[in-house]
Amino acid sequence: MTTLTVTVSPVSSSSAAALLEPTQPDRSVVELASIVFRRLQQRNNDADEATVERGRTVLTVLYLIVLGLCCITPVIYYCRIYWEERQNVHLREASRRILSAHTQAQRDETRAARRKLLDERRARILHLLSPVRM
Repeated sequence: MTTLTVTVSPVSSSSAAALLEPTQPDRSVVELASIVFRRLQQRNNDADEATVERGRTVLTVLYLIVLGLCCITPVIYYCRIYWEERQNVHLREASRRILSAHTQAQRDETRAARRKLLDERRARILHLLSPVRM
């Protein structure tokens, strides 16, 4: 609550004219003070209404921001999960391809080693069975 202190002092006619109604020429000091008080109170009420309106506007904006965050955040979260899942699928496929290529290379290496061993055995057997010259 606002407290207003009114001090009655000689007032120039120009400043009093701004606060008083132009149709009332001579009034007592109490009447002038009450008129001034009512005008100031009316200005305060107008300011309070403006403050209330500004507060409502701010609350509306904040409400819309929160509502937007509540609607947009799940969409962003879903998109992030979707892109991470796609990336994980690509990484799994790439690792499968690499593992498959590595396994195939090991198989080929093992086959080549077996062939070489078999060729060496055949060569030894053929060497043992070949006629010997003396």
